Amino acid sequence: MLGFLDPKIATSGSVSSLLPVCHKFPSFFSEDDCCAIDSEWRFFLLSNKVDDVLLEEPTINAEHFWAKVSRLQDDVSQNMLFPLLSNLAFTMLSLPVSNAAVERVFSSVNLIKTKLRNKLSTEDVAKLIFVKQSLKGDCTSFEPSDEILKHFNFHMYDNEAVTNLNSESDS
Repeated sequence: MLGFLDPKIATSGSVSSLLPVCHKFPSFFSEDDCCAIDSEWRFFLLSNKVDDVLLEEPTINAEHFWAKVSRLQDDVSQNMLFPLLSNLAFTMLSLPVSNAAVERVFSSVNLIKTKLRNKLSTEDVAKLIFVKQSLKGDCTSFEPSDEILKHFNFHMYDNEAVTNLNSESDS
C-alpha cells in the first residue's frame, strides 16, 4: 500500500491514485485533503521536475526524494508544487513500522508495578520508568556531584534541614 513512497515506483506511473491511501488515514486527512492530494499526485506524475530529481540521483532513498520534492517550486509563482503530497509522504514515512516501543513500555510498567507494589501512583510509575530508561544499564558507575553530596549529611532526615533546603531553592 505504501509502495508509492519508493522514488522509482512513484515516478513510474504504476500508482494512478492515492485516494485509497488517504482514506485509510481519516484522522490525518479529510475528504477534501484527499481530493487535493490526489490532484497533486496526478500533476506529480506529469511533472518533468520530479523526473529531474530522480535523474540527478538515481539511487536516492525515499526520505531524501520526498524532501527534494517538497522543495520543488513553480517557476512563475514560486509556490510549492506539492505541499499536500509531500505532507502525505512525510506522514507515511514517520509512521512506526511496529509497536515494539509501546510493548517495551508496557513491559517496564509490569516489571515496576508488581503485586507487592500495586499502590504506586501513575506519576510514581512514570518517574521510575524515566529513571530506569535514563540509567541504561546499571548504576554502579554513577558519580554523584559535589552539589548532591552536600545534601547528604547527618541532618538530611531532620524536618528543619528539609525546610531550610526547600526555602533555599525557593529563593
